[in-house]
Amino acid sequence: MEVVDFPYKHIYHGESCSYPIPWYGTEKMGHSSPPRFHRNWSGREYSESEVLAMINDFDLVIAESPRPIVTQTLTRLIKKTGLPPIVLLDGEDYDYVHEELVTRFDVQAYFKRELSYEAKNVYPFPFSSYIIGDERFSFDDSEKELDLFFMAGNTHPSRMLVSKVLKKIVKQHGYRAVVALDNEPSEPLVDHTFRFKESANRLGLEGYLESTARAKIAVSVRGFGRDTIRAWEIPSYNTLLLSDNLYSLGLIHPHPFTHKENAVLFNPDCSDLEELLVYYLEDENELRRVSEAGHEHLKRWHTNKSRARYFLDKVEELV
Repeated sequence: MEVVDFPYKHIYHGESCSYPIPWYGTEKMGHSSPPRFHRNWSGREYSESEVLAMINDFDLVIAESPRPIVTQTLTRLIKKTGLPPIVLLDGEDYDYVHEELVTRFDVQAYFKRELSYEAKNVYPFPFSSYIIGDERFSFDDSEKELDLFFMAGNTHPSRMLVSKVLKKIVKQHGYRAVVALDNEPSEPLVDHTFRFKESANRLGLEGYLESTARAKIAVSVRGFGRDTIRAWEIPSYNTLLLSDNLYSLGLIHPHPFTHKENAVLFNPDCSDLEELLVYYLEDENELRRVSEAGHEHLKRWHTNKSRARYFLDKVEELV
């Protein structure tokens, strides 16, 4: 399979780049670099004329965002030539489906990260796990030194509520835990509780992933969007996923997790959070059963490879 990205996206190819941030004015520049775990994509930068010359060789156009740089590029290309069938990937932090783009570009299939309602030819496409099988974060039960781990950016009131409730539970039961949000006070909770100084960002990606892997239970809570990468990272390590029940708020996933079968889902108002957390920390057999089932469910349905296969199968079926 040959894939050409146009306009050229530097981080796909292991390259750093700077770019203007339009909502701050043309003088404000952003900077982007590929993360360490990124697998570089071989390829080169093609001009528009080169893409137009190759257009009949392609089977599919994937519009990977509903943002202006994509829609403007599509509009420009369509004015100059006919395009192969178009599929839209929408990873934005909202559940609005861009019907206007479906009509405008005759989109054949629409994949939506934050899908909340049934619509014709619109399919859920949430995040997935990119870290299955990484030996750096492979720990057995005896090495899971944390009872509970929750560290996140302070990007939604739900996270503030969960952080408050978790701190209360940890203090009451004496759990060995990390509970940390950005911009929260940095004082220790109690002597037996780890606490990171200043902010959640201090830990870094590898430290964050190792802490997740060394925890018996790790917590995922929605941020700006309801689908968060944290929910897919946690089961990657045989760590029990304790998540706010976003399915009860309408979020649609392919092959969803099931409460008490391969994940534990608490009410968004946290009314049952303490009961569930205490139950699974006191029953190691149940904790192990659910966390192992969650790991197997993730490996089967929610790795990057399985998400890509799901996408290609749907495209082949529809286009």
